Amino acid sequence: MAEKLKSRKFWVAAISILVGVLGLLGAEESLLQLLSSAGLILVPAVVYIVTEGKVDAAAVKTVDMEALAAAVQEYMEASGKSGGTRDTASGEKTSGEAG
Repeated sequence: MAEKLKSRKFWVAAISILVGVLGLLGAEESLLQLLSSAGLILVPAVVYIVTEGKVDAAAVKTVDMEALAAAVQEYMEASGKSGGTRDTASGEKTSGEAG
C-alpha cells in the first residue's frame, strides 16, 4: 500500500472519487472546483519534489569523494592556483603554496 501512496495515478483517482462523492452529496460547485483544482495541482508537484529529492539523495551517496578531491586538485594545479593557504596574520606560506 505504501507504493500506492507514491503513485500520481492513485492520487488522481482518489481526488476524482472524492469530488464525485461530494458532488452526489450536494456540495457546492465552488468547493468541488477548489478541491479538484488544488488536488490536481498539488499532487503532481509534491510527488515530483519527493521523487527528485530521493534521486538527489541517492546520487550524493554515490559520489566518490577521493575522485572529487583529486579532480579539484588537478583543476587548481592546471589553473595555476596552489592548494595551500597563507596565514593572514603572519603572511607565511603553508603547505602546498608555491613561491
